[in-house]
Parts: sequence; C-alpha cells; structure tokens
Amino acid sequence: MHLANMIISDTRIIQKLTQLSSLIALSIILILSSCQSNKNSKSNKQINTTDSIENVKTGFVQESEFVEIDTLSVQDRKLEGGKFHSHIKLDFALANTQTKDTSQIKLVNTICAISVIPDTSWINKMQDEMGDDWNEVVSDNQYYEQLAIDTLEKLDIPTFFASRDKRFINFVKADKSNFMIDLTKMKDAWGLILFNGVDNPVLRSNTDIDSELKEIYNK
Repeated sequence: MHLANMIISDTRIIQKLTQLSSLIALSIILILSSCQSNKNSKSNKQINTTDSIENVKTGFVQESEFVEIDTLSVQDRKLEGGKFHSHIKLDFALANTQTKDTSQIKLVNTICAISVIPDTSWINKMQDEMGDDWNEVVSDNQYYEQLAIDTLEKLDIPTFFASRDKRFINFVKADKSNFMIDLTKMKDAWGLILFNGVDNPVLRSNTDIDSELKEIYNK
C-alpha cells in the first residue's frame, strides 16, 4: 500500500513537471513571437520611412530642375490675341545668357534685313508630318521672301543671311545700345528680320512687305 502511494505521488510530480515545462516552452515561444513581431514592425516602419525620404528627395530634384519653357511658337505669335500681325516683336527671343565666344555671334550694326530659316530639327519634323505638301510650303516661302528681298534692294536696304551655325544675332542700334536675340528660342522662325538701326528688330510674317516699308523703314 505504501509503495502504491509512492508511485502515485511520483506520477503526479512528473505530470506537474511536464505541465511546467510546457508552460515554460509556451512562454518562450510567445516571447520570441513578440520579438519577431516588433522586429517586423520596425522593419516596415523603416521601409515606409525610406520610401517617404526617397519621395521627398525625388520631388525636390524635380522642382530644382524645373525650367519654365515658353512653348508659344513663332507661327502662334502671328495670330496672338486672335489678330493677324504682319510682323512680330522679338522680345521673346532675347538672349538671357552671356557668352564670350564671338564665333557664336553675328554682329549687325547697319540698316538691313536678315534672312533666317528654321532649325534643322523643326524642318525634319515638318517634312515627316507633311510629306509631299512640304515642297509646296518651301516654294511659297521662297517666292514671297525673294519678292521682299528684291523690293528692299531697290530701296538700298541690303539683305544678309543668318546661318544657324551662329546661335546669336546682336543688333547694335544708332545710340550704341544693343538687342541680342537667341535663335534657339525661335526654332520655327522663317522669313526676314527687319532692322532700321534705331528700333528693336522685328520678324516679318506677311507675304506683302509694303506696310513694313512704311512702318519700319519710313520708305
């Protein structure tokens, strides 16, 4: 009887130890799970923070690199305000950069007209878009420009050609002030720039030059 009681007692002790071991193991598992959860939470927070920083940096770079560009073409300016203009002012093409490279500047200091043609990239684009119709556009422009040149020469007003190999045209007026234009700002300019030596130059945009002869050159 005494032996039986001892066996029962030992069995109960073993059961309690087993239960205690299970509780300890469960506690360890819960602690480890909690640590892992905190670690994951921290990692997610770090990822979110990193994303936010990257977004801020990206936004900052975009803002710092943003440059306001005047997209109004020369052709648009002819009809600016819903009204056709026989010539347009060139204030939009004023050079806002200084250069000491005189090879990039065409100097104009006499009464004259300057013939300009569009930028090569613009010409290629229009050729692709217009196809065979482009040849007719070229022919018309050449015809009306030559009429204007002939008329100017009869009045002793010379015409010079401005190659786009030179980026700037610097017009020096009678009072020694200057008006320098940047041809990269007028890629689609096609025609004659009229300069009377006193006023700022203008770009002729009409097929008839008679009105400009009176207004610009007093002829």
